Amino acid sequence: MVGQLNLVTVDLSPSIEGVWGDCARSFVVENGRWTASPNLPEFQEGIAFEQKLHARMLAAVKPDMRFMDLFEFANAMISAEGFENLDFLGNVGHSIESTREHRRYIEKDNDDRLGEVGLFTFEPHIRKVGGAWGFKHENIYYFGPDGRAVEL
Repeated sequence: MVGQLNLVTVDLSPSIEGVWGDCARSFVVENGRWTASPNLPEFQEGIAFEQKLHARMLAAVKPDMRFMDLFEFANAMISAEGFENLDFLGNVGHSIESTREHRRYIEKDNDDRLGEVGLFTFEPHIRKVGGAWGFKHENIYYFGPDGRAVEL
């Protein structure tokens, strides 16, 4: 039971025959039921801001962009909009690899280029400063032949 009012985040990392996936979503529960159209303003704002983060990331990233540049870009936007990064490691995503040990994180000091990896996630875990709820939305991306990021 999750109660009448809640935000439930599910973060999965399935692996099939050595191929990893990754997906995280926050689900709003109001009046004891999941809803795609929440009434609580803090839920509306958090969900909308996650969508905005992903849209702006898609518009900004290029294969030669460094992981740390995307980290700075995302955290500047998070801060400017009155949110904070809740990720326990402080990153906002990572490469998709065959083993966890080979992951490259979108973090402060990683000067690897996004185009050096086949797939990467973008998964900011955010909360409004002073707010009660933490939101997460994770997608996997890759660069198409034209150099634009594409959602898997």
